[in-house]
Amino acid sequence: LVRTCPSDWSLRRVAFVAVLLGVMGRVGFLWFPVSIDVYRYIWEGYIQNHWFNPFQVAPSDPSLARLIQGDMTLIWQQINHKDVSAAYPTLKMLLFRIVSAISPSPILIKVVKIGFDLMTLGAVELIVQSRKFKPAYLLWYVANPLVLVYVAGEAHLDIVQAAFLIWALYFIGIRRPVAGFLALGMSAVSKYFAIVALPFVMMRTNRHAWPAAFLAGIFFLPYANDLPALFQSLFVFGSRMHYNDGLAEILRALLGAAALPVLILILLGLLAMIYLFVHDTMRSVYLALGAVLLCLPTLHPWYLLLVAPLMAIYPSRAWLYLM
Repeated sequence: LVRTCPSDWSLRRVAFVAVLLGVMGRVGFLWFPVSIDVYRYIWEGYIQNHWFNPFQVAPSDPSLARLIQGDMTLIWQQINHKDVSAAYPTLKMLLFRIVSAISPSPILIKVVKIGFDLMTLGAVELIVQSRKFKPAYLLWYVANPLVLVYVAGEAHLDIVQAAFLIWALYFIGIRRPVAGFLALGMSAVSKYFAIVALPFVMMRTNRHAWPAAFLAGIFFLPYANDLPALFQSLFVFGSRMHYNDGLAEILRALLGAAALPVLILILLGLLAMIYLFVHDTMRSVYLALGAVLLCLPTLHPWYLLLVAPLMAIYPSRAWLYLM
């Protein structure tokens, strides 16, 4: 698609075709089976509407037994890790609560995620326009099969983080840093990976806007009565579990229990090198996110949604083949 896109087409024309193709492709995936993670999204939103804190009570907690009735019985049965409480950041939990209050339906979750997907595409289009890249580069995101399967298909939440992050990079790039740092904060409270972008966008010229990133902390307030609970399951997943990893797997084989601290040191070293030697803000964020994904002990395919929009700016065969 990228290679055959006519070079004389304007951005507006390419964008129209890209959005049309994108919407058609995403609608086609509405009937694709959702991920089992979606059932946890629905359940955690549902119990919040019954005044339970999902960070404090796992799905298997006896106090929730009375809520397992009707349609929620099937939802509850398909939740994985029922003995573990919520690990998702607070903005996601509030989003789950709103969606479940409207309708505890996997299709509604999917429609919301596609909305964030199209929101991401809007920011990508504006970045391509502002940086005068080839309009055909939009297709690197629109037609990306990983995006189609894991957003429109399985409805994974990582697209929320990506949407806010790409808008943050756009706003910072056009010198609207307050909006940019606010969007970056929203991305970080959608999923904590986005925090890694913060040092790469902080400059003396925009230091007046830095506090805007911390305004997103307001989403912690509904759960402020037990702040340690917000991170207990996240710590379990990060320190004791691993899946589909690469570098971490090698280090575990060589170093055993010492692998995790060594992995953290390697990540910090990579981020320091990027900070010192890469002086383009957007490219440094792109490389930093790649470093994070490289060093994760768990790497599900949908984690790559964080990098997928940036392929429209920095096309890469390596990322394309991996996706």
